[in-house]
Amino acid sequence: MVTWTAKGPLPAKAVERNSPPRANCQELDAVRRRVGTLTADEETILTAIVLRYDPESAEQAMELLDHVSDYTILKGVNCYESLGRYYLAHETSVPEELYEYMNLDALGCRYEDEHPGVFVGNDYVQYPSQTQTMSMKMK
Repeated sequence: MVTWTAKGPLPAKAVERNSPPRANCQELDAVRRRVGTLTADEETILTAIVLRYDPESAEQAMELLDHVSDYTILKGVNCYESLGRYYLAHETSVPEELYEYMNLDALGCRYEDEHPGVFVGNDYVQYPSQTQTMSMKMK
């Protein structure tokens, strides 16, 4: 599991870092404009995209960003314990008063196994399902 620990996502720098050394100035300007219009959630997702796919060009990163709606952000879920708590609250009928008797870290790891993603800042970004990922790569 990769965890992004910066105070906030830095997608513009991450995208530029992954750009080829002789990138077209027009292309970089277009990327900067696009990154400049991102919402906070889109920036978080772009960070997750860069961490997962390590795009080789800014164009590739922006192409992946076109699938932003396929990602899910779990707000305030920033560690395995909180991921386990999220799992219990949203996918089970276990009463909250019993959470303290459960291994929330282990439940969070199990949730991650079934719903792969990455912690970015204070959130968990859930990657698209494997089926969606395969169709994105094939295009």
